[in-house]
Amino acid sequence: MSFGYMEAPVDDKAMNSTDWDTVFSSMLNHAGESHLLNIETVRSSHFITLDYGVEHQSMLGVISGSAVMLIDQTPGEEIANECWNEPMKKWINPSRNDQGYILKEPIIEGNLLKTVYAGTDIEIQMNFNKYQNTAADWQDLLANLPSDLKLTSLSWPAQIYRTDVKQAADVICRAEDPITYETGVETASQLSSSLLVELLWPHAYPESYIEDSANKFTILDSFGQPEGQYEWEISASPNGGKLLTITEIVVEPIENKIVRPYHYLVTSNLLTEADLYKAFDSAENKQFYRFTYDSSFSNTLYNHFKSLAK
Repeated sequence: MSFGYMEAPVDDKAMNSTDWDTVFSSMLNHAGESHLLNIETVRSSHFITLDYGVEHQSMLGVISGSAVMLIDQTPGEEIANECWNEPMKKWINPSRNDQGYILKEPIIEGNLLKTVYAGTDIEIQMNFNKYQNTAADWQDLLANLPSDLKLTSLSWPAQIYRTDVKQAADVICRAEDPITYETGVETASQLSSSLLVELLWPHAYPESYIEDSANKFTILDSFGQPEGQYEWEISASPNGGKLLTITEIVVEPIENKIVRPYHYLVTSNLLTEADLYKAFDSAENKQFYRFTYDSSFSNTLYNHFKSLAK
């Protein structure tokens, strides 16, 4: 002040170059490594996903009180995938460089990182909140995490980053050599429950299923008892065509959380297996947390969750 100016105080919540180096090495590196902890609560059950190394190396878990179920996922056979790029009007595999597609470099604006879903122009925004492990705001957040996870017992890294992710629009992807089914019909409006069962559950056709309604059916087991009930719908696909979605009907909320729909692109005489990644904003889910940190902490978290299952 005596020299006629006042230097702005250092904002310890602002991301600096060291923070971005940690984030890029832990979740956006070219080696395919990922070091992330996702936590989501549904009623009294807590779903975790821990990415702890090379691509696809992760642990899935459901923890509720003393009940702990953990599943280790390890890399399987790599399948070449491609996603629909609307401006280019074609399917793009971002791992190939012979298609005229160039992945945009991430843009950093303050604590916000902007990128795109690989192979597309669909924007992905990641907003980072930085915490020091000794600061009151981190201790408050840590105390607010599910007590069943016992995360307050850990010695956390000096810096922890919580991120909210927003995907601007739906993305449709498929294998470069996708699985297909010949339908014998020209349009999506000609599909029926009986035809879908015949194609996708051939063991149940024609006698081991029940048509509950025009868009709902039940598959029966070998004893004639209900094995699974499904409903289906036709919607617009991000690639401009029609998309068939088949979803198992599960009433129990915890099991329903795990259910994943089946998606098929519908074209003349053909169903093509696909994956739909719907637009989302994780900030809207107050029961969802995503953290990243120095990669060395992954091993601590992995061993911690394993210890809960003993």
